[in-house]
Amino acid sequence: MKKHLKQSDYKSMPWKNGLGTTVELAVCVHEMGVEDGPFLWRISIASVSEDGAFSHFPNIDRNLTILQGRGMVLEVAGFDDLRLDQPLQSVCFSGEADVVARLHDGPITDFNVMVDRRFAEARVETFSLDDEVSLILSADDSYFLHVPETSTAIMLSGDEADVQIDGGESYLFEGIEQHISVRSLTSTSASLILVKVTFSPSS
Repeated sequence: MKKHLKQSDYKSMPWKNGLGTTVELAVCVHEMGVEDGPFLWRISIASVSEDGAFSHFPNIDRNLTILQGRGMVLEVAGFDDLRLDQPLQSVCFSGEADVVARLHDGPITDFNVMVDRRFAEARVETFSLDDEVSLILSADDSYFLHVPETSTAIMLSGDEADVQIDGGESYLFEGIEQHISVRSLTSTSASLILVKVTFSPSS
């Protein structure tokens, strides 16, 4: 399955702790029989306008990438602070942890990847597309490509027709083995976030 996701496809929903909202870009729910997890994986974008505590997500590993703003510090109980100082910088932490966000200077927008570690793991890579980037997709994994809203458009080329992905849009590949390439559509370097979800053998 593959799907071009536009901003009209996303869903706005309240934060688990009730202190704000997030825009859900894509979600994969658990199969029947898993009742103690809200999802297998979820990808979203959130705006943080003030300091505050993060929601708790048991069994979930989280990856957070800055999209816009001057950054923030995440105070993680029992661990060193995690600093985010520039766009496309990422950090990882446990969903069970007590985490408090301290903004550097004004609101930020971040890209969130959450995955149930009991069944899968997620890897997040960011690219500045000065040159064409080639990617080999495995049918065993899921891949989510996101072009930040502030980026110029990219062209995705694969086994079928080329697809233009504008800023703020995404593309999802599931169960497809394919060799694709991505490049900026202008002389300006485009940005790309790639999420690869690898499933555990038992999942």
